[in-house]
Amino acid sequence: MAYTKSAMNNLSVKAEDAPAVLSKLVEQFISMDIDFSDIPVEPEKLDGKKRADLEEAVNLAQNGNLQTAYELALKKSGTSFEFDYLRGKILFSLKSYYEAHEAFAESLTQFSEYAEVWFYLGMCDYQMGLLSQGFMEWHLTYDANKNHEDARLLLNFANTMMKTTHRELNPEAEVILPIVNGRGVDVGCGGVKTHKDAIGVDLIAPGELGDKASQKGIASQADIYASGDDLNMFTDGELDYVIARHNLEHYTDPLKTLLEWRRVLKTGGVIGLVLPDDDAFDTIHADKTHAHVFTQSSFRNIISIIPDLEIAEMGISQANWSFYAIVEKVKLGEKASYPYRRKLNEWLAKDVRKRAELAIAVGLNDVASAALRCLSRLLPDEHLLADPDQLHPFPFSGFEPKTPAMLSGKRKVMVLKGNYLADAYCAALEKMGYAVARFPFSRKQKLSQHLERRIRRFNPDFIISATLHPYLSESLRNMDIPYVVWSEDIPTHDLLLRRDLIPDNTRLFHGSVTETARYKKLGVRNAVYLPPAIDYECFKPTSAKDVASYDISLVVPAPVLNMYETLSRTLRKAIMSRDTSVEGKNRLFEWIGKLGKIITGQLEACVEWKTHDLWNDIIGDARPPSIANMSKAETLYAIGDEASCRKMAQLLSALSGFDLHVWGELNCKVQAGVAHDLSDYLSQAPLIYSGSKINIYTGAIYEQDVIPSHMLEIMSAGGFVLAEHRDSYEDAFETGKDLVCFKSYDEAKELAEYYLSHPDERKAIAESGRLKVAENYLLKDRLETIIDAVAE
Repeated sequence: MAYTKSAMNNLSVKAEDAPAVLSKLVEQFISMDIDFSDIPVEPEKLDGKKRADLEEAVNLAQNGNLQTAYELALKKSGTSFEFDYLRGKILFSLKSYYEAHEAFAESLTQFSEYAEVWFYLGMCDYQMGLLSQGFMEWHLTYDANKNHEDARLLLNFANTMMKTTHRELNPEAEVILPIVNGRGVDVGCGGVKTHKDAIGVDLIAPGELGDKASQKGIASQADIYASGDDLNMFTDGELDYVIARHNLEHYTDPLKTLLEWRRVLKTGGVIGLVLPDDDAFDTIHADKTHAHVFTQSSFRNIISIIPDLEIAEMGISQANWSFYAIVEKVKLGEKASYPYRRKLNEWLAKDVRKRAELAIAVGLNDVASAALRCLSRLLPDEHLLADPDQLHPFPFSGFEPKTPAMLSGKRKVMVLKGNYLADAYCAALEKMGYAVARFPFSRKQKLSQHLERRIRRFNPDFIISATLHPYLSESLRNMDIPYVVWSEDIPTHDLLLRRDLIPDNTRLFHGSVTETARYKKLGVRNAVYLPPAIDYECFKPTSAKDVASYDISLVVPAPVLNMYETLSRTLRKAIMSRDTSVEGKNRLFEWIGKLGKIITGQLEACVEWKTHDLWNDIIGDARPPSIANMSKAETLYAIGDEASCRKMAQLLSALSGFDLHVWGELNCKVQAGVAHDLSDYLSQAPLIYSGSKINIYTGAIYEQDVIPSHMLEIMSAGGFVLAEHRDSYEDAFETGKDLVCFKSYDEAKELAEYYLSHPDERKAIAESGRLKVAENYLLKDRLETIIDAVAE
C-alpha cells in the first residue's frame, strides 16, 4: 500500500472507524514478505570478521535457511546491533512477535538511530496489545526518518484515536491512570481530563473555550473553576489522588502548590505529575505561560524538602519531551511504599488480556501467543487463558529464549558493556548463579526511555560497571536501583567527582586508597577501597604446545589516552587565532614553557609521581588559562599522561635490542619491536602471557597505589612480570619472589638480560606470583564482597 505525502496529510476517517482501519493497515504490513537486504545498515563500522559473518547470515536468511541464519546471528548477539536486528526480522517473519520484540529491543540498546527497527518494534507491541507503546515507537520511527511513509500513515490513525476514542493511549496519560482509585482531582485539566472520574479543576470555567497554547479553542472539562494551588473546597486529607499533567510549571510558587496538594491528600495518597523535561529541550521558551523549569533531579530536590512527601517512582513519560513522577504522602520518617509498578502493569495488562482473548476467539494463535507471553511478563502470577507454547511454539527448537518465568526467583544483574572487564564480570556472575543482562552505555550518555524500559523490565538487583557513569547514576537513583562502580581508573574529569552526580544509591569501589579517600572527602558516603581481581578461568596458564614463544612482550589492552594532546591542541589553536591578543599569546607561550619544565622534571623523577610538587615549584598558586578549559587537577593528570607516554618511548628504546613484541595501540612515537593487532584481548592475552618469557608492565605515572588488574592477569596466566616500580606492588607482593621491578630503563634492560639467561629463576618467580594471585585476587571473592555491601 502506498500513499503520497499529500494524500496522507489529507487522509481522514471517522474517529470511530480509526481503530479498525489501523488494524487493517497493520495486518497488511505484517503479511508482506520480509526483505533482509537492508542489512548491514552500517557496514563501515564492522570489522572484517563481523561483516563476513553478518553477510553470511543475511544470505542464509534471504535464501530461506532461517534456522541457520538465526543460529549464526544468535552467536553474535550483542556484538553489533545488526545481528540482533536480523534475529528480530527472522522471528517477525515467522510471526513470533514477543521474541521478535525482544530481539529488536536488544538491537536498539546498541544503536537507536535506524528507523526501521523502531517501526518493527511498534508493530510487535501493537500485536501484543501494548498500543500506547506501539504508537510511541512509530513516533520514534518518524523522528529517525521523516520520510518513513508507513510510520506517517499509521500515526495518522493512532493520533486520531488518542484525540478521540482512545485518549488513555496518550503515553502521558498512561503513566498516570494507574493511580486513579477513589476520589481525586485533575488540576489544570483543560479540555481533556485524564480520567472521567477525576474532579476537573481549572482556571478556564466549565464549558468555556481556552485562549492560550494547547488549550486554545478547546472547551474546558473542569468541574470546578479554581486555581490548582488553592483547593479550599477540599478539607485536609480528603482526597486519594491528585493528577497534575503539565501543570506545576505554570505556578509562580511550585513549592506552595505542592504543599497545597499534600494538604488535601490522605496519608498513602499520591500525586501523579507529568512535567516538561528541561534536560530534553528548552522548556522555558516553549510556552510563554511557563514560570519554572524542571528536570528529574531538580524535582527530586524540591520534594526532598517536604517532610512527608516521598517519590514512589519517576521516569520518562514521552521521549525527548516529558517525565513523570509518582509522589506519595507518607507518615513522617517512612519511605514510599505505593506499589506503582504493579498498578501500572495491571493497567497495561487489561489491553493485553483483551488482545489475547480476541485473538483466541478468531483463531490468530500467533497473536494470542505473543499477547499471553507479554501478559505473563506483566503479571507473573496470572492464570493464562491458554498455553502460549501450544498456540505458537518458538520456531527454533533448542534455542528458546529465557522467559520471565525462568528468571523468576533468580538474582539478576545488569552489566554495562565498555571494556573487557565487563565481560569478566558477566562470566563470573553467571557462574555464581546470577541472571546477567548486558547493555552498552557511554560515559556522557543519558538514559533513554527505551533503555529505562529495558532496565525496569529486567528489574536487576543492581547494575555494575567498570567506570563511573554520572548521568546513569542519577537516573538509577530515580528508579531506586543500586548502582555499583568498581574501578581502578584514576578519574581525571572533575565532573565525575561532583557530589550531586554521585547519589547515595551509588556504591564506589575503587582500587586506589588515595582515590577512595578523595571521594570520601568530597562527601561520597559509599566509597570503599577494594583491590582489583581477575577471573582465573579466563586467565590461567596455557600449555606450551598451544602458544608461540616470545622473549619479551608488552600488551596494551586498550588504546592509551593522552589528555595532554587535547590540552596542547587547544593552546596552539589559541596562539594561532587572530582573536588572541599579543599579550595573551605571550602568556600562553609562557604556560607551554612551564608545562614543558614540569614534564621534564617528571621524566627525571622516573617512577615517582612528582607532578604536584613540580607544579608548586614552577607555577605556584596560578590557575591554568581559561582557554584550556581544564582545572588544575585535570591539567596535572594531562601532564601525567604525556610523561607516561614519553616514559613508554624511553622504555621501548632501552629494550629495542631484544626480541620485543608489542600488542595493541601505543600512544608514543617510538616504534620498537614487532607490532601485533589485539582484536580480542580475552582470547589472545592468556596465550601471549603464557608464551612470553618476560611480560613488561608499565602504567600511568599517577597510578601509584593501584594493583593493576592487567598485571594480575599476566601473573594469573603464569607469566613472568617485569614491572615499573610502585610501592604498592611491594605491599601486595614480594619483589624478587613474585615479580621483578625496575626503577630505571637501564635497570629494566639489565634485568631483562639476566632473566632471559636464567630460565629456572624466571619460571619459579612466575609460579610464585601465580599462586599469590590465585590465593588473594579472585574475582568471585571480590564480587561477593560487593554483593554483601549492596544487600546491607
